[in-house]
Amino acid sequence: MEGLFTLFNKLLWNVIDLKVFLESEEGIRLSRRLERDIRERGRTKESVMRQWKSTVQPMHELFIQPSRSCAHMVLSGCDQVDYNVIRIRDFLVSR
Repeated sequence: MEGLFTLFNKLLWNVIDLKVFLESEEGIRLSRRLERDIRERGRTKESVMRQWKSTVQPMHELFIQPSRSCAHMVLSGCDQVDYNVIRIRDFLVSR
């Protein structure tokens, strides 16, 4: 199961065997959002920035970031996928 709000839903905590929080710094999240929304959705930089400041970042602080504390492990969204897969495998083997 994956998604931005998966760990926010406390009803799911007991049915998820491994809770992983994928973390990226704000600047990285913003640059990825800008690139995606401009390229794939035809939006302007100004409209993306307006939405980022008015809803995206405040909702991240309110709903997403606090769910980090319930995760079994926190991985970096900037690390190579292979590295994160190895960390998950090692964590599961150690359980």
